[in-house]
Amino acid sequence: MPFDQTIQNSRNTVFLSRQVPLTFTAKPITPFGGLVSLIVFFEKIGLAGQINGLMPFTYNSPNAIPPAQTLVPFMISVVAGARRLAHTDWLRADKALHALLSIERFPGTDTVRNLFLRFRQGRRTRHAAAKRQGCYIGK
Repeated sequence: MPFDQTIQNSRNTVFLSRQVPLTFTAKPITPFGGLVSLIVFFEKIGLAGQINGLMPFTYNSPNAIPPAQTLVPFMISVVAGARRLAHTDWLRADKALHALLSIERFPGTDTVRNLFLRFRQGRRTRHAAAKRQGCYIGK
């Protein structure tokens, strides 16, 4: 919707007797705009590519969300205030955040849980051994 077609109105404030202009737009907006710097940082260090390279498995289903596109949005959810796994669903409807992350679908609670369930004790032990040999993101 072009600016000249944007709906504009004004309302009185609750405690002061003055008019406050209100503007509406059809563009997606997000209350999590502060996450832009973190998302840019993740892009700059190539986090998604690093995660993809280190994941010890891949999904075969054409409907599966890639592991990096599950883990990074989970990390974003935690930074945005998620305290439980179920809180990751807060960001699923935020289309502007999806655009910032360049993802079509935000992973749900079950997707994130299933990603973490793939890391059983044997896989964690092998991953820790590889990390001790110097195969980790920080190097």
